[in-house]
Amino acid sequence: MSTTTQFSLKVQPIIEKSHYREIYLDEKNFESVKTLCENRTNMAGFFKASVLPIRTDVTFLLSDLLLPNFINGALKINDRYIRNIAGLLSFVWDISTLPLRLITYIPRHIYNLSVKQKEHPLIPYLKENGFPKEMQTGLFKIELLKKCKIPGATLKDEKTHVNGFQYKIELADRESPIFCPLEGTIENGLSTLSSNLIGW
Repeated sequence: MSTTTQFSLKVQPIIEKSHYREIYLDEKNFESVKTLCENRTNMAGFFKASVLPIRTDVTFLLSDLLLPNFINGALKINDRYIRNIAGLLSFVWDISTLPLRLITYIPRHIYNLSVKQKEHPLIPYLKENGFPKEMQTGLFKIELLKKCKIPGATLKDEKTHVNGFQYKIELADRESPIFCPLEGTIENGLSTLSSNLIGW
């Protein structure tokens, strides 16, 4: 008996965890979607978020104008020890750079109103594959899974080996200030998440 391999993409909102959608892929699409998930072109980095309020809507005043690196970066770090240190440092940094963001708020707001932002590269893929509109924007946990079924002598002995990649991505139709994504690998169904302190 031969081993069968199944590739899938699972998209799950961070807030409403019971609501998710999973589609099956071939190996080529699996690699393509992985590339889209790891694309950083639509993300603002640490220093840009320090100088400019990335999103200027009223709902984002706290997270993008007042404490961008603390809320969008430090609080999303998985490791508690690193999160505490990064939180303290980013809070002090955000307070010290607040005057810069106050000065650049109005020009940035005019820019946001006049320029159509590029959407996250994964959004067109989700649209093409029939994902509902509410699953095309917001904060999501995205899993790319590779399931290898190893048949045994009986159904009871059949084993499934699961591995893949896990991402925490904010899908938005504009630039996003999240620059500390939670990423990790999944081995045998166990998830290992780590925070990558890489400027997006």
